[in-house]
Amino acid sequence: MFSFRIGHTTVDFTLLIIIVFAALMIAFIKAVWLWKKNNTLLAACQSGDYQRSIAIANQLLKEYQRSYRIYRSKKTKNAIDQFNIFLAISYLGQSNNELFWNFINKAGEVKEKYFWLSIYYYLQDDIEKLKDAKAKILVNTETQKSIQFLNSILMYKDGKVEESKEMINKIKSDLKFVLLKNIAVDILSK
Repeated sequence: MFSFRIGHTTVDFTLLIIIVFAALMIAFIKAVWLWKKNNTLLAACQSGDYQRSIAIANQLLKEYQRSYRIYRSKKTKNAIDQFNIFLAISYLGQSNNELFWNFINKAGEVKEKYFWLSIYYYLQDDIEKLKDAKAKILVNTETQKSIQFLNSILMYKDGKVEESKEMINKIKSDLKFVLLKNIAVDILSK
């Protein structure tokens, strides 16, 4: 069917087509698996299921690091940085500061890095470092809610409790991570 003759020789492409089709199917299945794992990782990290989040992030990190050694693509490097951020968030949620620092330092210049550093400094009650980390956050539409949340924390620490509570009430529904919701609830309860 997929063959032709050159003189007395018949060239058959059937086996080659089957091999290529099988490789494409394997690549498709792997892509779907990675997509589902990424979504599961995000859901686990946001819901506060840190053990599961750490297990999935480590698994994906190994997979993407293997891929990065072969392809060296920027997209893969960004994914590795994002997994390091998820691991840092998970360890911050578990109050494991040593591993938090390990993974936050491994993350490159990811937009969320300084926000989570700010949250760490708030939890450590180091307001000056919180302000320094907040100053490094790029201001744009994506980071607007994060900056508002940090501003409300700073207002709370400066003694402007009612203004802080008002601001937190405005953005509370936009908080996706349990760790951030717990901080908001803690401030609102005082």
